[in-house]
Amino acid sequence: MIRRPTNRQKINAARQRAANGREDSNHVPEDRQVFPEHSVWENLEIAERQGLGGSEWNRARAFELFPLLQPLRGRMAGRLSGGEQQMLTIARSLMGNPAVLLPDEPSEGLAPLIVQEIGALIRRRRELGTTIILAGRNSRFCLAVATLPRRPRGAGALPPGLTRAAST
Repeated sequence: MIRRPTNRQKINAARQRAANGREDSNHVPEDRQVFPEHSVWENLEIAERQGLGGSEWNRARAFELFPLLQPLRGRMAGRLSGGEQQMLTIARSLMGNPAVLLPDEPSEGLAPLIVQEIGALIRRRRELGTTIILAGRNSRFCLAVATLPRRPRGAGALPPGLTRAAST
């Protein structure tokens, strides 16, 4: 008789695969890669690990950042809307307490209020020492959270590739 693995065994196997990856960085994929046959709670549990110091992320903090996920914690991730899956993907990436965070289109598919919260979160993580490498087409969002190089007083030139239209 062949036994199917339990959810607990699947979670432990996923944790082991995550532990074998790079411990210091987490990618937030644009295409909302969730574990569709696991609940919101289990998706967060899979990614949870002790931080290297400083701020610690856990499920309580994830639900504090994304309160809309709290009532959905028992729902299978594959049954969430696109915006809910994006929130779960971002929360899951934070559960690993990364030193480097690589969000790919973090504002994609989210309500403007949630986009503002994501921007504030990225700025807070940066202030806590997390390196953020942000990829996105929403130039207003990216520039609002970016750290641009300081220019000497009176310097009129913008960094290469940055136009005045994009910086306003």
